Amino acid sequence: MTVNTEASFIIGGKVGYYPRYFRNTLIVRSGGFVNTSLLKPVNKQIHLGGGMGVIFAEKETFVPVFAQMRAMLSDNPSGFYYDVKTGYSPGFNSSFNTHENQQYQGGWFVNMTLGYRHKIADNTHFHFGLQWVHQSASLNTELLSGKHREPLRFHFMGLMSGFTF
Repeated sequence: MTVNTEASFIIGGKVGYYPRYFRNTLIVRSGGFVNTSLLKPVNKQIHLGGGMGVIFAEKETFVPVFAQMRAMLSDNPSGFYYDVKTGYSPGFNSSFNTHENQQYQGGWFVNMTLGYRHKIADNTHFHFGLQWVHQSASLNTELLSGKHREPLRFHFMGLMSGFTF
């Protein structure tokens, strides 16, 4: 069993439709993503596990709990790998959660990484890579005319670094 820790700088956003203005609007967010997971080797090239993390992107905060699969692309102790994490994240946005008639919720989370790991010691690796993070959420508003649900989908690109030990 190995412990995997990562930290990322992420930038991205969402496209939102605003009926009042009759147009799509790009909302840009930047922030960070930190996570920790436990991985168990199935064989030399496939590792399975799970973990949790925190995504903070300006006003939004998500706490993903995920399953993880890492595939080493070579038998060498140093080399490229592909990583996929998927799960669910509760979501928080202080701007909306302070209003009685609005509720901000998280949703599905997916993270894909193409990375490179470098062996430092017997069971210790430094790794870095490029990430894509998808996080869904929704804003539920209760109006006099009924309930309104606005789905939100955030897409982030990130630069990640971390350690496995």
